[in-house]
Amino acid sequence: MGFDWITGVHRFDLGISFSAYIGLQRWTSVMYFIFAVIIVSSMTYYTFKAKTALVKKIVYGVIFLGIFGTAFFPFNTFSKSPTAFTINIHNDFGIVLMLATTVSFILSIILSKSKAHKLTAGLSLIYAGVFIFLYFTGIPLMFSTFFIWENLFIGLLFLEMYMERYE
Repeated sequence: MGFDWITGVHRFDLGISFSAYIGLQRWTSVMYFIFAVIIVSSMTYYTFKAKTALVKKIVYGVIFLGIFGTAFFPFNTFSKSPTAFTINIHNDFGIVLMLATTVSFILSIILSKSKAHKLTAGLSLIYAGVFIFLYFTGIPLMFSTFFIWENLFIGLLFLEMYMERYE
């Protein structure tokens, strides 16, 4: 994103997704894939070593698969040779990631012993509900600033995982 803004490509365009920015350049797609593999590997190791309920480990596994899938199938609509195949698969992985993250919020409300974790999961669930509603209804309010909405959702996923340390 920063490189593209500096070079004037979609400068300050908040209507496109994080993935669309990554897909603007082939080298950024490759770099993101490498970082995603490192992040997913680290998070998988951490999650499966932690004392977390099996159902949450399964949901986190689906989340990690979603992260990996979105990186493996880049969103490259802005490249010189976009492929509908990878874009559609990328979007499918993104939707799975969004829905699995929402399920993780629900499970944290139910299973968490920590009040702080329950509170953050509850607030995150409210946000996820609004996000999902706006996304699937196609309301322009969201899509004109999608970059912000999506990154906040990703941030809430990382907050959810961070809150696991209180269990």
